[in-house]
Order: sequence, then structure tokens, then C-alpha cells
Amino acid sequence: MNTISRRQFLQKSAQVTLGLLGTAGASGIYSHWIEPYWLEIKYVDITLPRLSPAFDKFRIVHFSDLHQGVYSKPQALTELAQQIQQVKPDLICFTGDLLDHSADYISEAVALCSQLRAPFGQFAVLGNHDAFGTRKVVTKGLTQSGFHVL
Repeated sequence: MNTISRRQFLQKSAQVTLGLLGTAGASGIYSHWIEPYWLEIKYVDITLPRLSPAFDKFRIVHFSDLHQGVYSKPQALTELAQQIQQVKPDLICFTGDLLDHSADYISEAVALCSQLRAPFGQFAVLGNHDAFGTRKVVTKGLTQSGFHVL
């Protein structure tokens, strides 16, 4: 049987605790100060042999996970709206998580979404954060701003 001393146990416990605290701290920094402002634009060409030539160069913009809340900045939304509109999308798709736990920030989100237009429409689905007691508010906000909520 392997036994460890009290001192060894306390040292090992302290190491594990510090490791967990470091991981939690890094995760908190990432989720509040990095990811919310991380905008990634990817252009993907899709070739479908039987697709009508009418859809050649058809542009779809997909965005997601705005998480409007305490840690979001309104100027980031303005930049996002400008970048989306610069692409000149034919269709816009939003796939959820407009708000982050509170309906208090719906006006900023509606202001952003109201700026987005595409000839073939704007469509949205709700994310898990939108369902945390804010489902009706998010659905109403997206609808008011010109999105069809599916």
C-alpha cells in the first residue's frame, strides 16, 4: 500500500487547486475579453453541379453568437453590421444566441439586426441562450428588425 504524508497531500492539493484556478481564470479572460470581439470571416465557394446558374455568385452571410450583455460593446455591433453589409449578401442567416441571459440588451441587438438587409431575406433561429427566459423577447426583437424566425 502506498501512503503519502500529510505534507505531500497538502502540496499536491495546492498544486491541483492552483491549476484549476488558473484554468478558470484563463477561461474567464477568453470568454469575456477575447471571444466576444473575435470576428472571423471565411469565404467558401460551393459547387453544386445541378444548381441553377441563377445562383452563381449567390452570397450567404451566416453569423451567430452575439451574446449581447454586460460584456458586449455597442461599437463592436456597428462594425459587425458594416462588415456584413460590405459583403453585399443575397441572404443573411443568424443562428442563435442573440442575448446573454438578460433581455436588458435587446434594444442594441435590434438596432444591429435592423441594419442588415439582403434581397432574398434575413432568417434566424434561436440559440440556447435565447431560450433562458428571453425566447419571446428575442423572437419579437428579431421579427421587428426584419428577420424571419424559423
